[in-house]
Amino acid sequence: MSEHVSFSVIVPAYNVENYIEEAIDSILNQTVLPSEIIVINDGSTDGTPEVLKKYEHNALFEIIHTENRGLGEARNRGLAESSSEYVYFFDSDDTLEPDFIEKMLGFIAGYDDPDLIFFSGRSFLDDDLVSSSFMPDYSRCFNECFLNSFDLMSSLYSEKAFFPSACLYVSKKSLWVKNNLRFKPIVHEDEEVIFKVAAFSHTSLVVDDVFFNRRVRSGSIMTSEKGEKNLQGLLISLDSMFEFKRNQNTLCRSLSFFWRKRVGSLFVASVLMMFKLKQFRFNISLFKSFFYSISLSRIAKCFRLVGKKLLKA
Repeated sequence: MSEHVSFSVIVPAYNVENYIEEAIDSILNQTVLPSEIIVINDGSTDGTPEVLKKYEHNALFEIIHTENRGLGEARNRGLAESSSEYVYFFDSDDTLEPDFIEKMLGFIAGYDDPDLIFFSGRSFLDDDLVSSSFMPDYSRCFNECFLNSFDLMSSLYSEKAFFPSACLYVSKKSLWVKNNLRFKPIVHEDEEVIFKVAAFSHTSLVVDDVFFNRRVRSGSIMTSEKGEKNLQGLLISLDSMFEFKRNQNTLCRSLSFFWRKRVGSLFVASVLMMFKLKQFRFNISLFKSFFYSISLSRIAKCFRLVGKKLLKA
C-alpha cells in the first residue's frame, strides 16, 4: 500500500448547531489532514445548515443535504460518496485527538493494510451537565494485531471490549462494499452491524490508545429517554443476527461461540427494554434465542438482571 493511502471522515449531522463546529475543528486541527471530509446534513431543522456554509468552499469538504432519514442512512450516503480506501464514521457532537489520522495512517502502513483498526475512547461531560450517571468507558485494554476474525473476537470479548460504536474503529471501504454491508435505518444501527463487520475482517489491529472523545450531553441519542424505537431497533438487530447465520452459515459456524454471545447480549437488552416499556411482544428471533442460541447461564443472568431492574422500579 502506498504511504499516501486515502482516508475519509464521514460526519452525519442532525440538529447539532452548538456542537458541529467543534467537532469539525477537531478534524481540521489534525496533524495530518484526511483526504476528504463528507458531512451529511440529515434534514436538520436548527442552525446546522448555516454553520456548514462556513465549509462549503473548502476543497476538503463535500457537504450533502438530505431529508431526515436517520443516522444509519446518513452514514450509508457518506460511504457511497467516499472515494477513499479507508473510512471513519464520526459523530458530529464529539471530538478527536489531534494525532488521530496521523496514527491511523501509521498503523495502516506498519501493519500491512488491516481491514479494521479498533481503538479506545473516553467520555466527557458537556458544559450543560454538572454530572451524569452515563459515562461509558471505551478502553480496549490491550494492543494486538490479528490475522483472522476468530482471534479478534476472542480477545475483544475476553477484555469486555467489543464496543459496537462505529466511532471506535476505522475500516477499509472495500470491507463494506465487497460484503454488501450497510447500516440499517434503525436506532441501535451500530449494534446491528458490528458483528458482521468484525466477522468479515481478515486482518485487524486493536490499540489501547484513546483517539475518540464522546460528549455526554442532554438530548443526544445516547442519553435520551428510551422508547418504542429502541425496542424495535434491538429486535431488528436480533433478527439480523439470525439472517446472517442463514446467509453465512459456514462463517457463523466458525464463530459460533461469539455469535451466541452477541445474540445473548441482544436478547438480554431486548427483554430488559420490554420490561422497561411494559411492551411485551412475540418475536420469532427472541423465541429462538431463548431456546437454543444462548446458554442456560445466560438465561439465568437475563432473569437476574430483569429482577434487579424490577426491584429498583
